[in-house]
Amino acid sequence: MSKADLPKVGPWAADKLERLGKYLAAYTTIMAKQKWWAEGFIFVDAFAGAGRAVVRGPKPAKGPPNTLLDFETPNEERDPNLERVLDGSPAVALAVNPPFTEYVFLERDPDRAARLAHLRDEFPDRTIIIQQGDSNEFLRSEFITTYDWQRWRAIVFLDPFGMQVPWNTLTMLAATKGIEVFINFPVNMAIQRLLKRSAKFTDKERKKLDDYFGDPGWYDLLYTSEGLFGPQIGKAKDSGTLLMSWYQERLRAAFGFASPAYLVNATNGHPLYYLIHAGPNENGVRIAGEVLKAGTPIRSARRTRSKKS
Repeated sequence: MSKADLPKVGPWAADKLERLGKYLAAYTTIMAKQKWWAEGFIFVDAFAGAGRAVVRGPKPAKGPPNTLLDFETPNEERDPNLERVLDGSPAVALAVNPPFTEYVFLERDPDRAARLAHLRDEFPDRTIIIQQGDSNEFLRSEFITTYDWQRWRAIVFLDPFGMQVPWNTLTMLAATKGIEVFINFPVNMAIQRLLKRSAKFTDKERKKLDDYFGDPGWYDLLYTSEGLFGPQIGKAKDSGTLLMSWYQERLRAAFGFASPAYLVNATNGHPLYYLIHAGPNENGVRIAGEVLKAGTPIRSARRTRSKKS
């Protein structure tokens, strides 16, 4: 498969995948010793892509500085000679030893799903299931009902580009008590684009955010009345941190445990998203926190704004 056939990603993806690989290696090492009770353990990539990607080369040194985020300018001119092929999360997971019992790769795009099949040739000793279609529907129905979660365990890697994972998917995974998740919380890549300064939302806009968070409380968290001469609604300046702390607490309530959130930045220093792990096992979350801690930790946030009269 040539570079031209592969999707392109930013250079920050390599660091994220290295951390994922370290956690998966720790996970399989532990689970391989649990065969006396566990029938198996599964890795699920809910947005698997093509299995590999090309890391975009740097921008030209000349010219005015670009004020947009790197992920918003995928088609601008970059140095193709410095591009490199990067193993995506499916290939990273397949390379882990000891291996998972099963690998489930979900991808909506039919061309990318077809490219994932090449991984079967590279890893003939792995049990690989490739499912083309809507990952949320598959996870909420076929996946969670196929296994006996008293005797099976799974890690679901949720790394969408935007807000493709509604809260009801997470609560159904959490209810099994046998599944843990690594999730990309796309505050600056997607969520902030929907959070208006004006605080005026259509019913459709509010429903999209309500479905994603599973609770309309995001509005009261972020928007408050202020001003000395009549009511005005303002958006909290620390909205991203407030949302992350709130979301983290909701994950903890659903799964039992949640790691600190770690911020991933673009090459130009702009924040992109947070990575967070949640699951039913305290030791697993502790290990995930150790793997992630070399990033920029965002541990908590408190609402400091108050209503003014």
